[in-house]
Amino acid sequence: MKVIRWFNRHIWFFPTCALITAAVLLVFCVRPLLGWVGWPYGAYPARLLRKIAACVLAGVCIGALWGLGVGLRIRLTGWEIARETARMCETCDPEPVLLACRELQAVWLDGLRPKLVMTVQLSMANAAGLLGRIQEAEQELNRLLPLYERYKPSAQLAVELHAAAVRLWNHKPEDARSFLTEAERHLDQMGGPAPLRTALENRKRLCRLVTEGGSEALLAEFQQELAGSEKGSLLDQVSSHMNVARCLLDLNRPEDVRPHLEFVAANGNKLGIRVEAEACLAALAEG
Repeated sequence: MKVIRWFNRHIWFFPTCALITAAVLLVFCVRPLLGWVGWPYGAYPARLLRKIAACVLAGVCIGALWGLGVGLRIRLTGWEIARETARMCETCDPEPVLLACRELQAVWLDGLRPKLVMTVQLSMANAAGLLGRIQEAEQELNRLLPLYERYKPSAQLAVELHAAAVRLWNHKPEDARSFLTEAERHLDQMGGPAPLRTALENRKRLCRLVTEGGSEALLAEFQQELAGSEKGSLLDQVSSHMNVARCLLDLNRPEDVRPHLEFVAANGNKLGIRVEAEACLAALAEG
């Protein structure tokens, strides 16, 4: 992991390797090869032709190696974000993800590819939202949305699911509903994997909770989600307990809600919902 972080933050490494490799190929491979090429119109035109050909081949080598380097950096960047996100899901601490994304954003500030913009910006918006810094999450998301139409459907789906979550965190259910509609359309078109369908259904339940409030039917769905989260990460469990707690609070069942709030308060670490759970417990204690 340390090696990957070093590569991702030293942008000169891959271009330098490309230039050095191109120079080695030019000196030890291209020039000897061109020396064997005959030219029937005199020595000077032959030397000129060889120099032009050498420059062209050197340029092709540099371009190819540069492209390979950029592709490798994109993969390493995605790998680092995925590793930090996996760690966040087990520790409920989004700050390392946010820090890593800010460092990567600074490195990739010039010459960004759309997919990389999406990966970094979505991860930043998600981490900020989980920390309870909703306005910051909105800002990071809004930087990405102007590029949204350029992405292929699978990338648009990722944007829509994250955007719906951020809008719901910020109590904007109408905006969230439009993203959920588009996400469902893309899922139906692509036949996306089960985890994406699960994420969509989770956000649809949250949208109902925000717009309609808790109900017995919605509580049963959240409890089913909680049962399924036991096989998932700690972040999944904490989030599911909080969803059940919100629904129970709307149903005015304080005794039933307390164990769920206590679980969130005990395991939420740096999540924004831990602060919310603690505030709810304090309110319940006051009667």
